[in-house]
This record gives sequence, C-alpha cells and structure tokens, in this order.
Amino acid sequence: MVGFSYKNGTLHADDVALPDIARQYGTPTYVYCASVIRKQYEALTTALQKALPADRQPLLCYACKSNSNIAVLALLRSLGSGLEIVSEGELFRGLKAGFPPEKIITTSFGKTEDEIRAYLKAGIHQINIEALAELENINRIAGEMGITAPVASA
Repeated sequence: MVGFSYKNGTLHADDVALPDIARQYGTPTYVYCASVIRKQYEALTTALQKALPADRQPLLCYACKSNSNIAVLALLRSLGSGLEIVSEGELFRGLKAGFPPEKIITTSFGKTEDEIRAYLKAGIHQINIEALAELENINRIAGEMGITAPVASA
C-alpha cells in the first residue's frame, strides 16, 4: 500500500492505521507518507535525467520553509536532495537532518550579518543574492573571515 488509503474502513498511512498513530502520539499530530515523498522525488529526478544530459543535472534543493520536520528532511537527504534555506534556524535543522553543507543553498532576502557568518562558517554551497548592497555586505563579512563567499545572483 502506498500513501493514504482505507483498509477495512480505517484510514492508513503507508500501512499504518491512523487511529494507532493517534493512540501512540496523541492528537493533533502530523502524518507524512514516506512512500509518497520517495515516489514524487524519484519522479522528478527521473524526468530530469531523461530531459538533461548527465553533465547538466541540477542540484535539486527542497525548500525547508515548506516543511522543516527533521524526519522529512532526513528522508529527502537520503534520496539525494539538496536543501534550500532562508534562515540560520533552517541551516541548523538541515545540518541536524544530515545534509552536508555543500548541498545547502540559501535564497533569503535581508540576510542578517549573523546569518551570513553562519552560512559562511558552515561552508554552504551557495548564497544567492538579490541586490548589489547584499553582495557588498557578504563580500565585506567574508573578507573579515578571510574566505571567499560562494555567491550567485538569482
């Protein structure tokens, strides 16, 4: 069984009865189907593999802001996903879920100096910039840290 379905009149998530989950964890609770996440991620990667040459495959990055559940993030990481973050808190969650820094990018606007320092210290793959002033600020902070910032314009 894949995803949410009824079995003998009871709603299940990947063969686990939702009333059993409610008894064990209480309500309200959030329930996700790992099989559905896997299936959707694999459908996307398969489509890209067919559409693009092997040397042009993108780093697919899940937007942490859409669901920062550590178990969901860890599942996506295990499938090969990268992570797109917008805050230092999301950086922490991504690292806790096991994402290597080289598979993390940020596209936030209005990054604080502390966030920039955290991104640079962690060694994330890319900091996407939205404005020249932001680039200048990142460049200054990276210079203070004695490193080169991995930036790209969005």
